[in-house]
Amino acid sequence: MNQPVSPKNPALTLYRQGHHHQALQRCRQSPAQADSLHVMSLFAAEARQFDAAMSFLDAALLLEPNREQAVEDRARILASYNKTRLMLALALHQQSAFVAAASVYQEILDSDPDHYDALQLLGALAVQLGLHDSAIQCLNRAILIRPDHADTHSNRGIALQELGHLDAALASYDQALIFNAANPRIHNNRGNTLKELQRYEQALASYEAALERSPDYADALSNRGSVLAVLGRQDEALASYDQALEIEPSSARTWYNRANLLKDMNVLDQALASYDQALAINPDFPAALNNRGLVLQQMGRLEEALASFGQALAGCSE
Repeated sequence: MNQPVSPKNPALTLYRQGHHHQALQRCRQSPAQADSLHVMSLFAAEARQFDAAMSFLDAALLLEPNREQAVEDRARILASYNKTRLMLALALHQQSAFVAAASVYQEILDSDPDHYDALQLLGALAVQLGLHDSAIQCLNRAILIRPDHADTHSNRGIALQELGHLDAALASYDQALIFNAANPRIHNNRGNTLKELQRYEQALASYEAALERSPDYADALSNRGSVLAVLGRQDEALASYDQALEIEPSSARTWYNRANLLKDMNVLDQALASYDQALAINPDFPAALNNRGLVLQQMGRLEEALASFGQALAGCSE
């Protein structure tokens, strides 16, 4: 049974009872009243006209700041609005429309500064763009709101590592693994930090942990090869590079590292072939051009060596 219409809030009561046509008529009769503005916001929200809904509610609350139902409805409508905006931002982010995605994430945060998803996704986007200080600011705020999300700690670790804060990066990766020890990417990134810290045995263990969880993880195989090479385990390093290249033959970095290992092993013809593979993928690779020149010099092919050195110098000066 419908409840009687309240003389105090007639339009809102009619709306809540489902008498939308009558509620709309009441609003038209007194459009400047807080009650009418409140009801107009609900109609706008139903039509997914969220900007209008928020404007109507803000106007209602200016007239009646203690209107509790308006405060509750504003929070509910804002949550729906931000959910819609977040879906748009994610779609833009996934399409690599980074500037547009960042703008929408920021719109969400302007309306709700503690919106966890917007904070952590804006932080992740900033990592992708190389804006590491901004990334850390967003991710730190996100962690204060939700400290148990592995990806947030992991992305913070990447940003810290890029800034050279290696011990802090390692701590972030360790936190991430508390919440998601099954993620091979976190183990791999942790290994990279340990490698930079010259803690090679520990780095190797992290790469092995990544490969236990994802045996075909080409980046971890390549990184494991680089650590095995430092540890003097050259045959194992070469096998690890070869495994990585079977999975991802288009990695110029892996071909380059393989070539360096073969150069150190004095297998010069194979080293030269690997440098050539790296340069076929990435012709603007000064380090590969320089080291290719060194191999050619050792092989007595001095004219070719000079040409390779010249290309390396030209690439560095650009």
